[in-house]
Amino acid sequence: MGRVASRKNVMSPWRGYRDKDGLFRLLERNHYLPQELRLCRACFLFLPRSNHYWNQKMASLDYDSNWATWCDIINWFDPTSYLQHRCPLCCLRVYTSYMSEKTYLEDNDTKAVAQGRKICPCLARRMKKP
Repeated sequence: MGRVASRKNVMSPWRGYRDKDGLFRLLERNHYLPQELRLCRACFLFLPRSNHYWNQKMASLDYDSNWATWCDIINWFDPTSYLQHRCPLCCLRVYTSYMSEKTYLEDNDTKAVAQGRKICPCLARRMKKP
């Protein structure tokens, strides 16, 4: 699927991410993936919830800023909570999380900047060139 999705004009870039998300949910439901992995819906990366990984990341002074929403950051680590869909790094940078292609396409226009929404630059780059 990765080789097919990397070719130009074969499938839409969003479909690749949607299929990856569906595959992730299927594998998680069948217990093929550990509970420590989670999909961030702001940068669309699979990131661990393990303490060792995030202790190193969160040791920086960036997490002491006014933009750090600790309720959202702590919800990322709760395995029973599905309230938080952004990783701590995306929470810190105040990136918008996306559940559908329609909202991403609307925010990709100039309207998103006027409404104060921020799109992860890695996501925008990967969506243009999957």
